[in-house]
Amino acid sequence: MLPRQTSLSFSVYSDLYDKLIPRDNKLHQLNDLVDFTFVYDELSSRYCQTNGRVAIDPVRVFKYLLLKVIFDLSDVDVVDRSRYDLSFKYFLDLAPEDDVLDASTLTRFRRQRLKDMNLLDLLVSKTVSLARSRGVLEGKAIILDATHTLSRYNLYSARVALQGRLRHLQSTIRQAPLPAGEINDILSTVSPGETLEQTRAACTSLVQRVRSHGGLSSLPLVNERVNLLEETLEDVKDSVSFSVDKEARVGHKAVNKSFFGYKTHVAMTSNGIITAALVTTGEKADGQYLEPLVERSVENGMEVDTVIGDMAYSGRDNIMYATGHDVQLVSRLNPVLDGVRGETGFVYNKDEAMMVCPAGHLAYKECYLKPEGNKNARRVYFFDVKRCKECPLCEGCYKEGARKKTFSVMIKSDEHVEQRKFQETGVFRANARLRPRVEAKFAQLKNVFGYDRAVSCGLDCMSMQGAITIFAANML
Repeated sequence: MLPRQTSLSFSVYSDLYDKLIPRDNKLHQLNDLVDFTFVYDELSSRYCQTNGRVAIDPVRVFKYLLLKVIFDLSDVDVVDRSRYDLSFKYFLDLAPEDDVLDASTLTRFRRQRLKDMNLLDLLVSKTVSLARSRGVLEGKAIILDATHTLSRYNLYSARVALQGRLRHLQSTIRQAPLPAGEINDILSTVSPGETLEQTRAACTSLVQRVRSHGGLSSLPLVNERVNLLEETLEDVKDSVSFSVDKEARVGHKAVNKSFFGYKTHVAMTSNGIITAALVTTGEKADGQYLEPLVERSVENGMEVDTVIGDMAYSGRDNIMYATGHDVQLVSRLNPVLDGVRGETGFVYNKDEAMMVCPAGHLAYKECYLKPEGNKNARRVYFFDVKRCKECPLCEGCYKEGARKKTFSVMIKSDEHVEQRKFQETGVFRANARLRPRVEAKFAQLKNVFGYDRAVSCGLDCMSMQGAITIFAANML
């Protein structure tokens, strides 16, 4: 059954809160500012209203998650601190002598109550609504950009991952209660080799040997190692890399530096209130999310007449969308972006100043081809053929036996005449000076709220982390 805890429980020690927690304490202010009863409305369908034990108050559990983000604590640490920190207990609507919940409850709440909820849109909408009611939504311009969050787990090449699993299985087999000669016979012909295909063959061979050996396959620990190796073989079947976090991807955010994880695309007002957000895998290009960010900002109650972004947002589709919706697009044109057709799957990475293929691989060099006759000038990008040969998306992209893989972009100097004129105006320059403010917001998300690294695996969990982090950042 779903309880409703609407006020602080009575206690003879409640006066301690008035004496020890100042009014300017941020948790005191947050508790007074936000009406958290919306959590009951959003989660009522996730609880049985007539049967079962009385559930732990969902508002209180949600507040625990907020404390976890605000103070960058683990589940265990946020519960432990709630035992003795009176500001935490006040925020949680607990009496000073009340006990705290078990840390495992937070995990179950995230997995069972918040699963499959559009929590990101819900919480951003709540904060924007509150900001609008308080009159702090500044202007009609939004700044767009994306920040990256590292996966909790590292990315390995498929060969390294398989070799690690293979070594673990071999070590476990050597400890099996079997004659030494029999064990050596099983392992003697297994060599990981120097290529991915040779390593795959060695792993497959050892799995078959163990499965056909009644004594080994009956040992629980050996069987566990074999299952892990088989699972990894399946995971890298169509890939040249491996990670425990199967939804994270390689992206490029800085010159000569890649990351493995996720991206959060945001729209923000000039005074730092995030009006819309989208969490994607790390390889996604920034520019393709202009339209959904603008649409969500409007749905959340923001009136938009100006969109400010870097060169990533100056693509043809975005200019057409802005023109059709009477919105000024303050994004400096990039001649390369003008010529890239989105349907090819190739996108331009502004940070690396290089093209990225549909599989997320970065080109290693480019060259400029001057116009000849009636042909337009082109930029040609070169990709590593070795990676193309092993790429699961090579069909239709890489021609078998080809010695090089290139992608060319037409440069149309006469495109976007009106946008080029707009770039020279004072209005454009004044608005463009607001764009760096989003970097300060990203620094707050990462350095204050721990958004630099994912706390769990998968896109859903990353979206949940983003939702609670952005809610906390907007409120404080």
